[in-house]
Amino acid sequence: MPPSSKEGEDNKTQKVNGAVGLGIKPAMKSVFDLVARTSLTDVVHADKAQDGYLDSSASSAACDDDGRKGEIIKMTEQLTQAMMAGDYESYTKLVDPQMTCFEPESCGNLIEGMEFHKFYFTNVLSKNSKTINTSILKPYVHMLGEDTACIAYTRLTQFVDRSGMPHSLQSEETRVWQRVDGKWQNIHFHCSGSPASPQCK
Repeated sequence: MPPSSKEGEDNKTQKVNGAVGLGIKPAMKSVFDLVARTSLTDVVHADKAQDGYLDSSASSAACDDDGRKGEIIKMTEQLTQAMMAGDYESYTKLVDPQMTCFEPESCGNLIEGMEFHKFYFTNVLSKNSKTINTSILKPYVHMLGEDTACIAYTRLTQFVDRSGMPHSLQSEETRVWQRVDGKWQNIHFHCSGSPASPQCK
């Protein structure tokens, strides 16, 4: 039995209201629902990220990275202190026996091993009777992996000469550190500027 004209009108009205009345077709309703859910999810994730709840693994890795960077700075300070104190034994514990370097004292030549450095410890650094103060300024550490790092910084060395006059020397240094068997060792360094070993006896 064919629908009455009123029923036909009702069906048209339902179709209009359902499909066109609000400008939303039934097939698009799921799209709008998805957008609404995605937007809400984004907001929740943004709130959690702001509160520090998300990506704990990345946060933990960043903390580990900062810890290693601090360790590299500390090792560099210890190495510098050993040099200025003329403490060759402590120095050798912090460097690789086959360490390479470029420095003002080497006159542009690449130095390998410890004999070149030992000369300065024996004849200059260990004989200094005046106080030497060294400051490492603006150290910047690049972590090159779990067990390798590079540090760049400016070093200021203050000392008093034979006549009692204070002086400051500046050098720009880069050091490469490698961790072997849990122990960091300096394997290469490059120094520009003033010589690192003031003669201030």
